Amino acid sequence: MHLPPVQISPALTDHCPRIRVLVLACRITNRNTPPELKNRIRKTLNKVAAEYPLDRIAGQSVIAATRAAYKACGKDPSRYRPSAEALRRRAAKDSGLNFVNAAVDVINLLSLETGYSISAFDAECLRGPLVWDIGRAGEIIHSIGRGPLNAEGLPVIRDPDAIIGSPTSDSARTRITLETHSLLVTTADFDGRGHVDSLRGEMESALRRWIAAQEIRVRLLPGG
Repeated sequence: MHLPPVQISPALTDHCPRIRVLVLACRITNRNTPPELKNRIRKTLNKVAAEYPLDRIAGQSVIAATRAAYKACGKDPSRYRPSAEALRRRAAKDSGLNFVNAAVDVINLLSLETGYSISAFDAECLRGPLVWDIGRAGEIIHSIGRGPLNAEGLPVIRDPDAIIGSPTSDSARTRITLETHSLLVTTADFDGRGHVDSLRGEMESALRRWIAAQEIRVRLLPGG
C-alpha cells in the first residue's frame, strides 16, 4: 500500500510548534458494521458517559490540546467542535451513534476511546500529496452530513485540489463507503504530549480485527 507524501505547513507549525501527525495507509475489506463491533461501541459509549459527564469532556487531555490548537489558529472550538469531543458529548447525552459501515465505525470507536479526532479517507479519492494546514479566508469543506463548513482558521488536511478534512469534519468527496478498498487515516497530537505512539498500535490492531487491514504503512511526522 502506497503512503502518499504528507507535510505539516509552516503556518500550522507556527501556531502549534509541538504538533505531531500520525498517518496510516492500508488495504481493507470493508463491510456492514458487524454486531460485535456495534456492541463494542455501545459499551464504550456507556463507559465514556460514566467517566466523562458533559462538564469534564473538554478537559480530557487530548481534547483540551485540540481545543487549544483551534484557538491558536483562530477558531472557536465550542462552535466547531473536534469530532472526538462531539462523539463524547453524544455519549454523555445518551444520544447513541448512527452506524455507517465497519471502517467508519471503527474510526469512531478509536476516537471515542482515545480522544483523538481522527480523519479517514478513501485513499483512491485523494489527488496527490497531503498537507496539514490552516484554512484560509473563503475556504470551505463540503463536509459529510453538515454541508458547507467554514474552514477559515480551522486546522485542515488538504490535497492539491481542495480541503479534504479537519478534526471537526471530513469531506464528502473522500468519504468511505462499502466500496472503499484503500484507506488513509490521519490525526494530530497538537501539543506533542499525547500518546500518539500507542495510538498507532491500537489503530493497527483495530483495523486488522474489524476490516482485515493489510499492507499497513505508517508515518509519524514531527512539527518543524
